[in-house]
Amino acid sequence: MPIFSTKCMRRGSQRAVVEFFWTGGQSLEVPNDKILDGCRFEAISSSSVLGFACWETNILWFLKNLENVNKPVVIWDTITSLRDLRKDFPGVVEKILTKWISSWFSGPLIDSVEKVLFHEHDKISMVSSRKMQLLNIICRRVMRNGMEIDLFKDDQLKADGSNNEGSNSDPWNELLLKSERELQERLVAFSFQAVLNHTADSEVTPVESEYWSPVGVAQLEQWTAINDQTIHSQLKLLGSEVAKLRGRNNNGIYEYVEDESCSFCSAPVLFKSPEVAWCQGIVNRQGSKERHKLTRCVVSMRLCSVTEPLWFCMCCKRWAANLLPYSFFTMENSPLYFRNERTSYAVGERLKPLCPFCGIMLQRSMPDFLLSTSPI
Repeated sequence: MPIFSTKCMRRGSQRAVVEFFWTGGQSLEVPNDKILDGCRFEAISSSSVLGFACWETNILWFLKNLENVNKPVVIWDTITSLRDLRKDFPGVVEKILTKWISSWFSGPLIDSVEKVLFHEHDKISMVSSRKMQLLNIICRRVMRNGMEIDLFKDDQLKADGSNNEGSNSDPWNELLLKSERELQERLVAFSFQAVLNHTADSEVTPVESEYWSPVGVAQLEQWTAINDQTIHSQLKLLGSEVAKLRGRNNNGIYEYVEDESCSFCSAPVLFKSPEVAWCQGIVNRQGSKERHKLTRCVVSMRLCSVTEPLWFCMCCKRWAANLLPYSFFTMENSPLYFRNERTSYAVGERLKPLCPFCGIMLQRSMPDFLLSTSPI
């Protein structure tokens, strides 16, 4: 059975075919002109051990190069190759990816993702943020093929100790959840450390400060409280230090807005999820309560404005109103391991619109009513 066989009708499809074979088949025999004219490729058969070895070597080389934080995350050609290869040979793709993930840890290579989860689950905090972001993209776009998961529901079930049988039966789904949870904790720890750095000198005012100060501290604290049973103990300690600063009336050093209201009806909004929210609603003339669904910023966890442009991630479908310093994306491991260094994040540091969970460039989005040609 051939790995790839398709009838190309458009120039974009032809380009995808070229990129597909460029990634994995550079050392393979080039098909004849007659086959090329029809865009039907049968370059690798299921019995071609040498062909699979070539694919594995080249894809691993691409992934290793992408681990360099100085290079942008341009991974779509590799994603296309892996997805097409997985259609006919899912075991080959899983072997390649497992070998790539296993190379992050010391010791012998592990031959299955289940063993990675079992043996190395406590070492993920020592993995660089870039590697986990690449893993998240591959889990979503290759192993799950773009299927969405309810991370909030999964976290709630874990926190409540409820039986979640079946939701994590897929090891790649569980790996994605574990990776995103680790990045979420890093984001909160990064923000808490920035607050503590910012307040290290009590004589420095927010205007004069040379350090970056995050927003959404109140929401980050609420997320920490909700997930108290599952987060890292060091993150709890950071949160308690921030709370002590707040108790000493140092609110002016960073923006702290605890109470939130709906942009549509001004009803109170409680914090339950870092990504979405529902207002308490108001009773209309018919006697029924109307509630509005609102979006939270993936960086600050605060409610996003309904009138200002937002940033959107095309991979994980999250929204952002605020951006992170580039330092967040270059971390080699969890900031919880370096909390005593109090690394400073300069306000003047160049910010890039990157997704904290995928590492790709965010897209600028405008509210629907601003794009409408109708004045009403």
